[in-house]
Amino acid sequence: MKKLLVPIVLLGGLLMGCTSGETAMEHNRRLRLQSDLQWRMFVDDCDEAMLLNYPSRLNRWSTRIGY
Repeated sequence: MKKLLVPIVLLGGLLMGCTSGETAMEHNRRLRLQSDLQWRMFVDDCDEAMLLNYPSRLNRWSTRIGY
């Protein structure tokens, strides 16, 4: 019985995938928010490289999305 249980559990894990608890709308929202966050950080990095703002060690943007 134990020999049969291990392959069934592994197969079930492979079929479900990593994001099985997330709907397509939630997945798209998470990706859109992550893209927006990365774009804002890129603009901040460009401003800092061109010395348009004072350097800071603080991050103005929240890096935890949806939690």
